[in-house]
Amino acid sequence: MSESHNERGSFPSDFLREVPKNFGILHLLGMRIVKAQAGVGQVSIQVDGRLMHPQQIVHGGVIFTIADTAMSMALMSVIPEGSRFGTIEAKVNFLLPVRSGELLAEGTLVHKGRSTAVVEATVYNIFEGEQQAIAKVLGTFYIGRLNDANVPHADQSSAHLSLPTTPLPPGTPRSALRELHFFSSQEDVEAMERSLEDDERGF
Repeated sequence: MSESHNERGSFPSDFLREVPKNFGILHLLGMRIVKAQAGVGQVSIQVDGRLMHPQQIVHGGVIFTIADTAMSMALMSVIPEGSRFGTIEAKVNFLLPVRSGELLAEGTLVHKGRSTAVVEATVYNIFEGEQQAIAKVLGTFYIGRLNDANVPHADQSSAHLSLPTTPLPPGTPRSALRELHFFSSQEDVEAMERSLEDDERGF
């Protein structure tokens, strides 16, 4: 890890402090943003019975969600404020089961292009003073052009952050994006289409 888990609340701007107010999944799972600065994001969550599957280990979906959120915070810290972005592909390796303690995910920017970025994350289990890596994640994100961030939304309360997390299968045509409902709005779909077109043209 690049920094101690005790170094809390390192944010580059007021914008990042406001993100949790409209971040429903964060409140639902009890996640806490620890850091989002200089291409590094950290998110923590306390393990409890809500996060378990019937075998009494933390559900893999929770582990991926905290990793995806940490990667998103890492990317958010290096793109213009208000830019739209979202996960378009991710791979996760679960290394060890988790039964108690705390989870800390650290996302680190690997590469940022004009309209896509690659981010990796390690998820740690912290228990009784010991810290152990329990999952590794690699994700690809699209980055909307800055003018895409200015498209008005009917619900302005969700306009600050758009984090679709369902990966697309390889070769998915852009036309199919309009049928996928994990985007928060039609504008998000159109922003992603423009990002993909920019990549194809080399802009």
